[in-house]
Amino acid sequence: MSQIQLPLVVSGPSGVGKGTLISRLRAQHPDAFSLSRATMYHFVSATEFQALIDEKAFLEHTCFSGNHYGSGKILILDIDMNGIQSIRDMGPDFAVRCAFISPPNLKALEDRLRNRGTETEASIRQRLAQAEREMAFAETRGPDDMLIINHDLDDAYKRLEEFALGLQQR
Repeated sequence: MSQIQLPLVVSGPSGVGKGTLISRLRAQHPDAFSLSRATMYHFVSATEFQALIDEKAFLEHTCFSGNHYGSGKILILDIDMNGIQSIRDMGPDFAVRCAFISPPNLKALEDRLRNRGTETEASIRQRLAQAEREMAFAETRGPDDMLIINHDLDDAYKRLEEFALGLQQR
């Protein structure tokens, strides 16, 4: 059994493509993010299930009516820099991997926000100011985190996919 991946945080400015990238990742790898095992369906025996619990192979597990259930999935959190800081403040007992999605530059992000057609001028200015703070925050990433510049959606997706599934080369 492969070791469970740490939860994956995907963060970045509004309009950078986080939602699109996460949706594509989940669509192309549904088993990686939603794999469950249960004793009542005979996927694994109760002894094997307990061994998996002992190995900390599950994101979560429970016992209901004498049957054991567990999810060995990669949890994806789409949160901002304040959420990441809250997780960091919890200390080393709650480790995550962060993928910071960044635009190539602020002009590209501004163009994306304007092309949405859903933002007011004030909202665009506010989002760009926040984006500057988030891009600076991304520079504080840890050694197990990754910065992905979304200049090309397919390239950004490939890098996120490799990072999420633990396939990236360091």
